[in-house]
Amino acid sequence: MNFPLPALALAAIAACASPDALATDYYLSDCQAGAAASCVAGSPTNDGLSAARPKRLASQLPPLQGDDRVLYARGGAWIDAGMGIYIPTASANHPVTWQDYIPPWGSSAKPILIESRSGRYLFNISDGGIKAADGGYVVSNLDLRGGGKGGGEAAIFLYYAVNDVVMENLDISGFNVGVYAAHNPDVSGGWENYRVTLRNSHIHGNVSFGWLGGAETLLIENNSFDHNGTRIMFDHDVYLSTVTNGIVRGNSMSYSVLNASGQCSGSVIVAHGAVKGLTIANNKILQQASVAQCYGIELSGGYDATLPGEYFHDVLISSNTIVNVGYVGIGLRGCTRCVVEDNQLVWTGGGGSQGISMYVNNPGSNDELGTALTIRSNSIFMQDASGSPGIIRLLNEGTGHTITSNLIYMGSSTAPSALCFDPSTYTIAQLKAFDNNLCFRAGGASYSSAFATLQAATQAGFDV
Repeated sequence: MNFPLPALALAAIAACASPDALATDYYLSDCQAGAAASCVAGSPTNDGLSAARPKRLASQLPPLQGDDRVLYARGGAWIDAGMGIYIPTASANHPVTWQDYIPPWGSSAKPILIESRSGRYLFNISDGGIKAADGGYVVSNLDLRGGGKGGGEAAIFLYYAVNDVVMENLDISGFNVGVYAAHNPDVSGGWENYRVTLRNSHIHGNVSFGWLGGAETLLIENNSFDHNGTRIMFDHDVYLSTVTNGIVRGNSMSYSVLNASGQCSGSVIVAHGAVKGLTIANNKILQQASVAQCYGIELSGGYDATLPGEYFHDVLISSNTIVNVGYVGIGLRGCTRCVVEDNQLVWTGGGGSQGISMYVNNPGSNDELGTALTIRSNSIFMQDASGSPGIIRLLNEGTGHTITSNLIYMGSSTAPSALCFDPSTYTIAQLKAFDNNLCFRAGGASYSSAFATLQAATQAGFDV
């Protein structure tokens, strides 16, 4: 005969089954190079369950479960700290967290975790090829350091369907890549990452990229990117590769991909692949005045004859301040229903070839050409443009473009042959709108290659 369990017994069983009931805080302390002078190392014989009895290494802990926390002593330092992470019981509601704690011996410095071995990742979040989705990970308040070129592949690596990841308040430096989110939903089996956030962190001094990769529902917000990238043209602060519903917002970026003269020489923010819904807004891209081949923001095909082809749908580039990028402020091609609005593009000295332009990478044979591009209410200042720039330049690709209410000012030392606009060979009938723009150059400016003056352009229907 079966008897009903008493209510207290049921409650006890439920508590035991709950991930919250099984949650454990594990404390670590180690005193390698860079640790505070007062640092006291933990011991493998400690249970690691309190700040008074920390273990030394993460490898000394039992397998982690959802809701567990691994706590590193402030002022501590760990070398060869790389770890493989795959925790099926973790989730967005029951995450596993790696963060700091204040030890009894006291320190305010973030814990330092170092991985300088060749080919190794510090937080290697991967299921090893099983392709079973996992996630629910938080990495917070840590100082993550690589060993420079050839030492430490990435501070954080997401591979094979990693979801619900939050990276915040981190200092990331010295890796080949700061954060690498491998994401390709078109690959057989899928490498999708969902709901990935990087925020309030300082990403600096990384060899190739500050950020590399993509996700569906991606947020890169309020970070400082500084001195990332070394290969001219090929490295970037933020390299987005296939993104759905992404936001890059409120970041500052400086000293990007420096050449031998200390000038920015690569696109600061670049996106390739398949993009469906992306906002790039309120970022400050601040470089040193130069004439180097540097782009502020670039969306364009970057791969050869990929299947499916590359495209950019529903992208908003808004309210960014882009200063002294040398060559092109905002370049975009293959963009459908994309809006570029309320941006400030400034060149305070020499440099500046194109303000907002479609003259970026030639599309591959399978790439979309884009349509219905809107460029409106942007302010563009070039003190001493290099060559004979076209400040806003279109190509004869797609239809339904809108160019309205943009303000352009060129310094008097800019070449007289500089063009305010280059609508290529479009007629006004092929465009949705081209009106209410204002362009000035001390000494006179050419409206476009087709129309020497505003009066001539107006007679053809432009800027009436």
